[in-house]
Amino acid sequence: MRDCFYGKTWIYWAQLLILGPLGGFSLIMGILFWTGTFTDVHGKARPEAGPPMTIIGLFLLLVALVAVFNIVKRISPILRCYREGLELRIIGMNSFGDLSEPIKHFIGIFIVLWGIISLRSFRVHRSFIPWSKFAGAEVTGIPMVYCLRLYIHDETSRSDPPIAELVWISQTDLSDAPHRIAELLNFFAGHPDYRNQLTSCRPQM
Repeated sequence: MRDCFYGKTWIYWAQLLILGPLGGFSLIMGILFWTGTFTDVHGKARPEAGPPMTIIGLFLLLVALVAVFNIVKRISPILRCYREGLELRIIGMNSFGDLSEPIKHFIGIFIVLWGIISLRSFRVHRSFIPWSKFAGAEVTGIPMVYCLRLYIHDETSRSDPPIAELVWISQTDLSDAPHRIAELLNFFAGHPDYRNQLTSCRPQM
């Protein structure tokens, strides 16, 4: 039975392989035009063409760098079930936020820009949820933009029962189907005997 789940990487490989070469080409061409090394078809220097191409090249290379970061960080599971609880790793900033997934897709370019400027795209947020505090998982949204939502028991919550949403993870960040992950998490939460067969997160003495 699966006890760990990985993040999707193919979209980041696509970004790296497409935007990396384009960014490098644009940056080099921009510098050559800016310095007057390259001229237009009429043999005239066009230094004014250099800054825009250089800026575009730098931006594309930064997006490619974010892709490399995501590929490397997704080598390890982003969600793993232990005997004692769940270990969660959220990479970057795209899985957090109060905005719905369709809205985030609509303003995606601004999220990318803000993530690079604030360096949030290069962060890894780790958390551990003991089974005693885990309140369940569910999948919401519409096909192609499903979200996996994890809940915890929270005595300060005004809901009945007192639970609160810890985090939601977009389907685009998961290599497995969100419904399958939610099913397994809820199964482990309700069956301690099966949890005892999982690996312990405590160091062996």
